[in-house]
Amino acid sequence: MFFYLLRIHENIKNLGTLTFIGKFSSIILIKKIKNLTNTSFKVFQQVLIFVYFWPHECI
Repeated sequence: MFFYLLRIHENIKNLGTLTFIGKFSSIILIKKIKNLTNTSFKVFQQVLIFVYFWPHECI
């Protein structure tokens, strides 16, 4: 979990295009992830990665 959060933090620094709303919403999503079980977390992690990177590739 720690390395996953660290990877997201590094991606935010590398992109540099996220607004404050984007950063704040990703923090809220990470807090909601902690309430899920491990199996559903792995599924939700893949969805989060897709949603997190897809809009930036279109720009």
